[in-house]
This record gives sequence, structure tokens and C-alpha cells, in this order.
Amino acid sequence: KHNKDVNDSLVSISIEYFDHHGDKWHRASAYYYRGAVRHYAMHRLPEAIKDLKTAEGLSEGLDDWQLNSKIDEQLAFTNYYSQNAALAVKYSQKFLSDAKMLNDSTMVVRAHQTVAGSYELLDVTDSAFVYLLRGLQWIDGANELARRDIMAAVADMYKQQKDYQRAEQYLTDEVLSASNKVSGYVTLADIRMAQGKMDEAESLYQSLLQEEEHPQYRMQ
Repeated sequence: KHNKDVNDSLVSISIEYFDHHGDKWHRASAYYYRGAVRHYAMHRLPEAIKDLKTAEGLSEGLDDWQLNSKIDEQLAFTNYYSQNAALAVKYSQKFLSDAKMLNDSTMVVRAHQTVAGSYELLDVTDSAFVYLLRGLQWIDGANELARRDIMAAVADMYKQQKDYQRAEQYLTDEVLSASNKVSGYVTLADIRMAQGKMDEAESLYQSLLQEEEHPQYRMQ
């Protein structure tokens, strides 16, 4: 959540130091962290993108795939939230390549979901669905959070296609009992409403209103 007391002064001091005394790795890392702070804590997206692009340039040729993956993932997110769909697709694809290079199943699952979200922003829903399904191929090696998130996303995709039976197959107990269960329950409530089960849908929506503060979900 936004906190007006959060600022980037400490990381800016580190950038000033490393710009004069540091190597490319330290400079790239510092710009990456300030970009992340400006994005998540301060919601200053244009400045975040500028920092992350600087980090990207500095990291070229370093062969540090962990750092590259962090930068590319953040650039995918900042461009997504800035509604820059084409750039969101570009950087989410780069993030996916980084994740595969690292052979990290959790990261690969997350990257497939990031690519899918970027294509959805571009309004290319067929490609979005393809990437979600590809991500499921890595799910066995992924951590619990990544598994829940992609299953909830696949369920929502099937719901949008009005394939409610298959959508519910992905709304498992693991998805619906999680602390971040809201997206799964919104999908389930939408399905019940589409099925004409209004009392059950209303009950689900009311229960979500009691515990969910995020304005996007409250609006739904």
C-alpha cells in the first residue's frame, strides 16, 4: 500500500556513491532497487521505468541472470501498470527467457503468468491462455504461491470462455483456502451468478466484502 512516509533517499545516496566509485553490477543493482521502491512504495511509474532502463543498460554483458530476471520482471510490471502493452509483452518475454536460463520452476511459472497478463492487456486473449497453460507444465516444481496464482488465473480464463466446469476444476481447496484467495472466490462467485445461482453468488460476494479492502475487488 502507498505510504507517504516512504522515500527513496537512502537508495539515491547509494546510487550517487556507486556512480562515482562502483562497478556496473553495483550501479545496476542500485538503480534496480530504486526503481522497485519508486514503483511499489511510491507509485511513481515514469521515474521507476527510467531507473529500471538505466539498470538494464548497465547490466548488459554482466551475465548475471538473477539480476537480469529482476530487472526484466520489474520492467514488465511497470509497463503493464503504465498501460504500455507492447513493452509489457517485450519485457515479460525477456523475463521468461531469464527464468528458463535459471531453470527455476517457480520463476518460470510466474513468468508465464506475467506474459499472459501482458497479452491480455494487449487484448490478445488466445495467446494469454496459451501461456497460462504452458506455465502449468512447470507447476510441480513451483512453490505454493506460484501454483495457487496460476491455477486461479487459469480458472478465470476458463470462466471468461464460459467453460464453467473446467474453471471449477482449477478452483481447488489449495486455491480457495489460501490467504490470497480473493481472485479465486471472485471467479467462483461470477460462475455462480452466470449459472443463475444468485443466492450463492451473493453470499460469496458479501463474504469477500467483509475481508477485502482492495478497491478493484470491492468494485467488482
